[in-house]
Order: sequence, then structure tokens, then C-alpha cells
Amino acid sequence: VEAVSLLLLEKDQLHFVASTGPNPAKIKLFVLAAGQGIAWSVLETRRPIRIADVKAEPRHFKEIDSALNFTTHSLLAVPIQIQDRLLGVIETINRLDGHPFTREDEATLKFIVSSVAIAIENTRLFGQIQRHTDQIEGLLDASGALNTLNLQDILDTIVEQVNILLNSDHTVVYLANHETQKLDPTASKSNSDMVQVPTPSFDFDQGTVGWVFKHRQGLRINDVSSDDREESQYHERNRHHGRRLMEMGFGF
Repeated sequence: VEAVSLLLLEKDQLHFVASTGPNPAKIKLFVLAAGQGIAWSVLETRRPIRIADVKAEPRHFKEIDSALNFTTHSLLAVPIQIQDRLLGVIETINRLDGHPFTREDEATLKFIVSSVAIAIENTRLFGQIQRHTDQIEGLLDASGALNTLNLQDILDTIVEQVNILLNSDHTVVYLANHETQKLDPTASKSNSDMVQVPTPSFDFDQGTVGWVFKHRQGLRINDVSSDDREESQYHERNRHHGRRLMEMGFGF
């Protein structure tokens, strides 16, 4: 895609806090008041919006295009939320092949947004997020790969950037295999000796991974050694037992 922007909700305004594409520094100067732009429609409905012909869309905030000497042809925007709490919106602009965004693009972006939501939840305060914009923009690079629809490349980018942003020892993306009823590790990044032990698959109802999958909500544990759901054998083999853990599910 030509451009990706992350907008965060702060005091009834949407702030552009990270962007890839033409003139990312200039776009960060813009703030959308309540009701301005397609992004606000995404917030109000809590649903993604795909627009094939933006020039015919009255909700489009044309001032940004004018200031950047840029033309938005097509757009895909997805809300960022943790459970019922709205955090902001991610917008992707103009597929490089000139085609409109598809349902498959929307599903891929929703997955990327789930990782962005984890990063934002970890940094919490708006000022903290501002200090981590370089890492968040790394996550937006995954959105820019929508044209290729190469899921593995997108997953690899996400785990690398989440690992940096959260300063974690180990980051894994598990995908559900409904034929085997297993959650399989599909992409991972490690900054510790955990890499020496293969990351296992888990049953749909096994461990913290299975709990998040079953309940469809995030999980944050400050001491995994005191939680009955954690995968004790795996953590003990990696000398990772008793540390903190955060997991977030996503769905298409």
C-alpha cells in the first residue's frame, strides 16, 4: 500500500501518532475532531470500513490530501480496541496494484491491529506511546505488505516488532488448526535461550494459550508460577518459569 496511519483517541480527538508513506512528519500535525473523516465513522460503528472510490465518499477528510499533495483512491480502516475500550483506528491507503481492498485484506489488517492493540495497551499513556512511535511504525510496515497477502512475512514482521516494543524475551503467534484441534506456533522471535527448545503446539483448551483462544479475551499474568493455566513443563525447560506473561487473541 502507499500509506498507513495510526490514529489514537485522546480527549475526543484522533491524533496521527505514526505513519508510513509520503511525508509522515507532516501528517502527524493533523488532529481529527469528533465527526471528522472516515476514521470517526469507524470509531462510532466499531466496524471496519472499505471504500473502493474515496473521491465519491463525502466523509473523506480532503484537507490532508491537499496538504500532502496526495490522492487517496481507496481506503481500508479498522478500529483498534481492547475488549470494549476503543483506542483508535488504523487506516491503509491505496493498494499498489490499483485494486480496491478486499475482504482478505480486511482480515489481514484486523490481525495486525490485534498486535498493535497489545503494544498500545502495554505503553498505556499517550505520552508513552509517543516515545515508542518508531517501534509502532515497525508494526505499520506489516500493514504495508497487504498487497502481497504473504501471511508468513506479515507474521514475522509483527512478532519482531512486538518483541522490540514490549522488550520481551519471547514472542509467539499461534494459529488455530481446526483439523487437528491444535494451536500451532507459526511465527516467533526470541531474545533468550528459549530459542534452543522448540515452541510446542497446544490443544484448544490447554494452558494460557488455550484459555485466551477459548475466552476470546486478553490475559496478563504478573507471576506465571502462581497460575494453574500456564504451561509449566515448557517454561521450566526454558528456565522461564515464574516470569510475566501477556497474551491476546484475535479472530477474522
